[in-house]
Amino acid sequence: MSISVDSTNNSDASPARSGQVSGRSRLGQLTGIEIMATGSYVPEAVVANEDLAELGCDSEWIVQRTGIRQRRRASPEQATSDLALRAAEQCLQRAGASPAEVDLIVVATITPDQATPSTACHLQRALGCVAPAMDINAACAGFMYALVTAGQFVANGSAKCALVVGAEVMSRTVNPADQKTYPLFGDGAGAVLLRASEDHSKGLLSYTLGAEGCGGQ
Repeated sequence: MSISVDSTNNSDASPARSGQVSGRSRLGQLTGIEIMATGSYVPEAVVANEDLAELGCDSEWIVQRTGIRQRRRASPEQATSDLALRAAEQCLQRAGASPAEVDLIVVATITPDQATPSTACHLQRALGCVAPAMDINAACAGFMYALVTAGQFVANGSAKCALVVGAEVMSRTVNPADQKTYPLFGDGAGAVLLRASEDHSKGLLSYTLGAEGCGGQ
């Protein structure tokens, strides 16, 4: 697989002002790791484009510009960690792995359950793991940042089995009055399980991390 990662962080970094994206310009590579399985979860509630008409959003306008016809919405009782749990459980089941085998959990989210403890810690408790757990906040590129971070742990032997999850409940943070952004976001979660591989032709064949700090201005 080949991955290119970029993210916008809230900073006044001057390189971004001159049109240069800060971060690593060289390509990185992480071999000797493999994805054992994937999992996903979306809430039951469906919000179709037609349901946004009362907000002044035109269904065909949305489709023509984004390709989006519907998005999912979490129930009031569901937290980000609940969505993450469902995706993680499916992932582990598909991999034939138990929570006890997981020795690292990395969750990418900008809509955590709370400031602290992390959403990853809530997921760890729900799964019954004793693994180290941490969140990564990198907006749209969050899952890629989490994948590369977890992959580095596995590649250098610090972890044997890493669970990477991206989960969001964006419906609670996006302004419904903003017709340009509200139709774009939904709620859901995805997960992958990483393990070491003796085949060094497997892994992240190409990736780069970067950030444009002026996004916070």
